[in-house]
Parts: sequence; C-alpha cells; structure tokens
Amino acid sequence: MTIDNKRMSSLKEVNNQSLETKKHSLPSPAIDNTIFDKLAENVSDKLRSSLFVIKSYSQLLQRDYNHSRLAHSYELMEAASKRMEKTISEFLVLTSIYTNETNEKELSYFREAFDNAIFSLYNVFEANKKVEIETDFSELTKIWFSKTFLLTIFAELIANAIIHNTTKENLKIKIKSYKLMNSFVLQIEDNGNGFDSFQLNKKVKDPFNSQSSLEQCIGVGLSKIEAIAKVCNCIFDIESKPGEGTTCRFYFR
Repeated sequence: MTIDNKRMSSLKEVNNQSLETKKHSLPSPAIDNTIFDKLAENVSDKLRSSLFVIKSYSQLLQRDYNHSRLAHSYELMEAASKRMEKTISEFLVLTSIYTNETNEKELSYFREAFDNAIFSLYNVFEANKKVEIETDFSELTKIWFSKTFLLTIFAELIANAIIHNTTKENLKIKIKSYKLMNSFVLQIEDNGNGFDSFQLNKKVKDPFNSQSSLEQCIGVGLSKIEAIAKVCNCIFDIESKPGEGTTCRFYFR
C-alpha cells in the first residue's frame, strides 16, 4: 500500500499506542474556547435567519389572505421551524462531544457499528435506493473505542456521502478498516462529485459552515467527526477532487 506525504504526516500525529488494553477512560484534551465561540456565533446566525423568516411571514399572514401566498408562507415557516430545531439539536450534540469529561473506550466491532448506522439511516436510504455499499472489515474487525462515537463516525460519513451526491448515478461507497504501519484506520470512500479539498478542507470541518444548498444540510456532519477526533486525540483526514469522489479516513489512537 502506497503512503503519500499527506497520509504519512497524519500517521506521525497518531500516537502508536497498542489497542490491546483493558477497558478504561482517558481525560479529554484541553479544548480551545474559540471552538465554543464559533459554535455560538454560527448557531446564532442560523437561528436569527430562521426567526426572520417566521417573523416576516407571520406578519404577512396578518394582512394578506391570498390563498396561494398563504400556502407558500406556511411552507416557508414550517421549513424555518424545522431548520431551527435541527440547528439547536446539532449544537447540543457538538457541545456534548466537546464537553464530555471522559472518553470511555470499550471493545467495539466495526461490523456492528456499521449495521447500526445503516439502521439509523433508514430514511436516507429510502430516498436514495440505488446507492451501493461495499464493506471489508476482515483485516481489522474491532477497536478499543467508544461505541457511540464509532456509530456516529459511520452514520455521519455514510450520510454525507449520500446526501451530497443525490444527482450521481451509480453511487458507490467503499468502506474498510485496516492496519497501516502501527496505526488503525477506518476509510470511507465514494465515487461522487467530490470537491476541491485543498481549498475547502478546513471549511467543511467548521461547525455549521455548510457547503451545500440542500435544505437538510446545515454543515455540522463533518464537524462532529472532527470533534470526536479532537477529544479522542485521533486524526480525521479528508481527500477529494472535483468529479473524482471523496475519501475520508479516521486514524484511531
């Protein structure tokens, strides 16, 4: 397996600590307060935007009784309300990840986490039934890691690959876990639309900085993975090229 400079750099950041240890907890690393400042700022912007829509159309409804405009106003207000609810919910999840005092490691199986993630993404697959997923967990079947965090990694990366490639025909997602040198890696690769990772790698990990115009995307999915990586002293890496798909790798410590 060829290791390019970028992946080698990521590997050097990973502590090559053996995973064959008993169940235990480790203190979370210190988190820069600017992360919470950024979260609060982005959440405030999202909520103000939705509140503006609700307030504007509620005022319109008081003086405009045109049936077609009324129906359209109700739709916009409902969408804004759902977006507010999702923004608050995702903010709470991110905050929970960053403020968790201990990261409990336990014996977690990749196949089990994958199966649970697929179950949780039922609605996503119902809307995108032609997605093909190929898995290979033969080389690395288990890991000492939080089961909740591992499920989140699978669910968010699979959902991200599907939702951002709804126009892609014959979308294929390849998932594998493997050992690389003294590191342990979960890799999720798709043949989708891709993006310029050189310019957007940091932005796509920023909380609530969505690069998509899709209503269901508020830009927090990859931020969760980055948060998990930070609190667990792991590495989350993204490689992508426009028209060539995206590869995400999570390097476990």
